[in-house]
Amino acid sequence: MSLARRLAGLVRRRARTLLSTWIGLGALATAFVFSAPEHYRAEAVLGADAPGGYAGPARRLVARVNSRSVLLRAAAEGGLLGASGQAAGDDPAPTDALRRLGARFELEGRPGAVQALRVSAQAPSPQGALRAVDLLCRELLDYDRRLRERTLAQRARGEDARPHGAKPARVLLEELRQRHPLLRDPDFLQRHQREAEAIATEELAVLALRKRRDALRARAQRLGELVRREAEVAYRAHREQLARREREAAEAAAREREAREATESAPPQVVAETRRELAAHEEELQRMLATRTRRHPDVRRLLRKIELLRKRASEEAPAPPEGAGTGERSKPVSLREAEVVPIAEPAEDPVALADAPLETWRQQAAHYADWLAAQSEADQASVALEAREQVLLRRKQRHADREKAVQELEVARLEEQRLLARMEEEEALRKAAPTLAPPHEPLLLATAPRVVSSDTPRDYLLPLWVLAGLLAAGAAALAEATDRSFWTLSDVQRTGLPVLGAVPRMRRGR
Repeated sequence: MSLARRLAGLVRRRARTLLSTWIGLGALATAFVFSAPEHYRAEAVLGADAPGGYAGPARRLVARVNSRSVLLRAAAEGGLLGASGQAAGDDPAPTDALRRLGARFELEGRPGAVQALRVSAQAPSPQGALRAVDLLCRELLDYDRRLRERTLAQRARGEDARPHGAKPARVLLEELRQRHPLLRDPDFLQRHQREAEAIATEELAVLALRKRRDALRARAQRLGELVRREAEVAYRAHREQLARREREAAEAAAREREAREATESAPPQVVAETRRELAAHEEELQRMLATRTRRHPDVRRLLRKIELLRKRASEEAPAPPEGAGTGERSKPVSLREAEVVPIAEPAEDPVALADAPLETWRQQAAHYADWLAAQSEADQASVALEAREQVLLRRKQRHADREKAVQELEVARLEEQRLLARMEEEEALRKAAPTLAPPHEPLLLATAPRVVSSDTPRDYLLPLWVLAGLLAAGAAALAEATDRSFWTLSDVQRTGLPVLGAVPRMRRGR
């Protein structure tokens, strides 16, 4: 009872949605049904009154009647075109009419012994379909009659059963095979397929080589950047070292100048003090040389001090008297002077080395050899890739030429099949009967044209309205499921909220 009440409430609440959806969908279905064309297919059966069936060229008859001109006339008879059926070749209307005509020719039996030839066509009306099939049957019978009469006339003249001046199908077949020798090569397509597979494999190899070339180029680029940074760092460090040496030389020259200025007026006790300091430093140098080399920083620093003290002592020494003659000027000599060796400069000129191009510093980088090796590998990979690409290009060109040959071969094989069928027909005509005898039994109408099927869209009107009702009910149920309004007291009670009171629905008129 509750289910019926809920359904009644659903219909009462959603009556407008239900009716509008049902009527709209039904109207659309009705419009579709009455606008869709109707199709009626008619069929007729042709055959020969002989135990072996029809021995004539049935395929040639079908090909003759299945031409565009005859089918356009049949479409005009069926009401698909105008009365004449004449139209331009590229006009879409005749093409659509031929498609809607749907003429079919079905052979039952084998060539030379056809048991039945079924002819069918469709039209918008039963009478049109019958007229179209009747015209196709008349064309078949008329062409069969003319073919029999021409064959009898040719045999009377001692000619073959083929058009005047035409070559036999066997001769045409031999000429076709001479023009296309690939017809006799059954392995050509297999070789072509293997060539395509080899090209695909070669493309994969070229792709792998290209990836390897790109990876080697990227590695060489990274190493080149690393070598450039190392060369820049070494060049910058060398420039800083040169600047530091220049500053040290300038500072030493300033100290020496200050010392010279100070000793020009120095008293004798200052000179003696300088000589004692020099002697003390020389003794300290002897002690250091006992345990260290002259390259040690402390030894080199002490050697510089000794040189400065010697210069100061020589400058502080009193000048010789004026009447001392032309002898050389005396200078203080120490017993250990021979053991003091000045600091040796590097073999390369620092200034020239600083002004050298960046390539010289790049060659002295730690990763220079790795960079050269990476560049060499990248160049070798590029050469190998170019060679493989050239080989792949030649193989693709050869494959394209073979593709054209394959297309020509397909056309030649279709022509070969047509000539083989023509040979069978000529052989059947040659063996049908002796000279001046009828070539074959005439083609007769075994079954008159009749309507065998119909495609009427109006038969689907009631099921479409039922389907529209179901869709309308579904739309109403969907609207009810998505509606969050409260329509009855039970809807409010299902929420769990307390109900304080309910106002009943009052009917109108009370």
